[in-house]
Amino acid sequence: MGRRCTRPSRPAPSWRGALRRRARALDEACALLARTTAFLGELRARLTAQEQRVAGLHGRASAQLAYLDAASFEAGGEEPRERLTRLAVLVGQLAVLLRTPVLSSEGRLTPMLAARAEDDAPSNG
Repeated sequence: MGRRCTRPSRPAPSWRGALRRRARALDEACALLARTTAFLGELRARLTAQEQRVAGLHGRASAQLAYLDAASFEAGGEEPRERLTRLAVLVGQLAVLLRTPVLSSEGRLTPMLAARAEDDAPSNG
């Protein structure tokens, strides 16, 4: 009779292999999500710490500024100069802290600036 029509011989797709590939892709996506979540947690902790340091320095600088008034300069005493010096140091520390990047150009956390002893000291105001 006539010729039989047959399909070209190809290996049948393995559903097990496809399932393994999908499971592996899911595992990789889960690992990426876990790394991303951990990084965002570290970033949040870093930003919170930075915010607290800025708030502390700002509060101390504001206290120094509040004690400076025109009358204290008229007396010609040393106290206004000392307060101005402390205020200048605090504002300088704030400027450095605010200019310091949190992330590198590659998107990694940069090392945190070491806290100075003056950062946590209470204001003498």
